[in-house]
Amino acid sequence: MKKFFQGITDHLFQKRSLQVQSFLDSLGIIAETYVLMLIAFPLMLIVMLSIMASIGGSLGGVDVFSFMYLMAFILIPICGVMFLFILDSMQPKG
Repeated sequence: MKKFFQGITDHLFQKRSLQVQSFLDSLGIIAETYVLMLIAFPLMLIVMLSIMASIGGSLGGVDVFSFMYLMAFILIPICGVMFLFILDSMQPKG
């Protein structure tokens, strides 16, 4: 009887270990995407837009400073909340 329960326990631990490993792999990909999309790209875009604003110009008829405010106060926070929802939906619930 002890061998039976030990075998079931080992099987369940291995199954859970594979689930956790799969989740961690997905979490690593999401973390890299988060860093790229919400840290590196906006930083590069802000630098480019500030250089463009110092030279003078507009971006599709929109003032460059307005676009920077839109990005900093609306687009980046919305994308951050979307990443939170993605992580919540991916997280194993059991």
